[in-house]
Amino acid sequence: MAKLLQTEPEFNRYRWIIILVAPFFLYLIPLDEIFHGTTICLFKNTFGVECYGCGMTRAIFSLLYLDFDGAFHYNRLVVIVAPMLIYIWIKSIAVSFRKRKIINTFGRNSTKTQIWTPTR
Repeated sequence: MAKLLQTEPEFNRYRWIIILVAPFFLYLIPLDEIFHGTTICLFKNTFGVECYGCGMTRAIFSLLYLDFDGAFHYNRLVVIVAPMLIYIWIKSIAVSFRKRKIINTFGRNSTKTQIWTPTR
């Protein structure tokens, strides 16, 4: 199913818009569920101790709401992980935006895409 969606021309046309808008849907998740809701963390449910991933999730959500002290309190590695996530997000937007449709010899749109990258 995922491979089928990746080859559809309509999906490739709007892929960069989907990637651009997706992080903003995180604001629709209630904060009470993130900070005080039930967890699906296997480590916490098994051993009763929070793992680093639990703190990173709360730290990222704190950063989304510009609570820098809270983010650093939940997980100090957020100063490394957050810039990496932003870089990956921007890079995926750029790659998706640069995809071009290949026109075959008969003038019809092909379902294949090509990524144009600069050469060194």
